[in-house]
Amino acid sequence: MISRVLFRFAFGSQLTVAFALLLLAGNGHASMKEKSDPLEGFNRASYWLTDEFDQLVFRPIAVLYDRVLPQAGQLLVANFYANLLEIPSFTGEVLQGKWRLAGKGAGRFVINTSLGAVGFFDVATRLGFERHNEDMGQTLGYWRVPAGPYLFIPLLGPSTVRDSAGLFVDLFIVPYRYLDAMSVRNTLYGLDFVHKRDKLLEVEKHILGDKYIFMRDFYLNRRARLIRDGAELDLEEADFGDDFDEAFE
Repeated sequence: MISRVLFRFAFGSQLTVAFALLLLAGNGHASMKEKSDPLEGFNRASYWLTDEFDQLVFRPIAVLYDRVLPQAGQLLVANFYANLLEIPSFTGEVLQGKWRLAGKGAGRFVINTSLGAVGFFDVATRLGFERHNEDMGQTLGYWRVPAGPYLFIPLLGPSTVRDSAGLFVDLFIVPYRYLDAMSVRNTLYGLDFVHKRDKLLEVEKHILGDKYIFMRDFYLNRRARLIRDGAELDLEEADFGDDFDEAFE
């Protein structure tokens, strides 16, 4: 199955992937209308290519990572990358005018970077600073930028036209992008990639039926919920077409 990295580089992290997948599987709702996926031919080809590559390369590496690195070490890795994500999250919260959340995010970053040894330990959560992640795709959605058609990007995974533009911006906000040492920078990218793939080793077992449709519907529903900050979503509103303008009303 495609990794969380293939779900989306940008980090999502907003809801526990395992819980979200299991919830969707349990609900067993019908897939969204065809008009939400006018590029289905291209998307399915892209999905097939990515899934084949995943099974040959990404998944075996993730399995090896899971066997070699103890759970305690994996938690340190997760905390480190989650701390770095506070920066693009803070940016998104500020652009949405969510000042209280932005303040908490800034506080989390300062606390975990200092007291948490560059983020390896999540001290902020213990002090009552709850994590809340945003990304540029959510920010664009908050300002009512149309999502456009569903788009499965080769080797990157599920997205929409809007989220793809947001992803491009998010990649420029990731701090280690600006490290001068290329070897260190590439190592950080690679470790993040493997860590996110490892997170789906268990939950991928719960994906039912047509994997492509399952992933598409999960992604579109989840993104709509994130933009609404978790508010209940009528799946009909996730369609694209004549009633798209009503999606964020």
